[in-house]
Amino acid sequence: MLDEFSLTFPGLLQPEKYYDVLGPYAIMAFEMDPLEAKKHCIALETSNPSARLIDLDVYSAQGNQIDRASLGFPARPCLVCQCPAVDCIRLKRHSPVEVIAKTHALLSSFTA
Repeated sequence: MLDEFSLTFPGLLQPEKYYDVLGPYAIMAFEMDPLEAKKHCIALETSNPSARLIDLDVYSAQGNQIDRASLGFPARPCLVCQCPAVDCIRLKRHSPVEVIAKTHALLSSFTA
């Protein structure tokens, strides 16, 4: 995925890679209009089924997060049921077992 990201965002500075209780993440910086960057990130997140597991956030130079709604895109869909993910997370609609099973299904092509 980092290769695709580098092709999408030429001039990408070396990513800073970290790991916390939620898992691995990276912080990257590049020169591009943040709204345009968010459009590219949405395209990457929806490029194939397993890319759905990647969450790419974009912030302006002023530190404001650019969300899907600001571009007229629908909310990010839930992995399990396709409702808005934020609603499913907040309401705890799905058990961890369901989410993990869906994650394994999305990654199954890599283990075949």
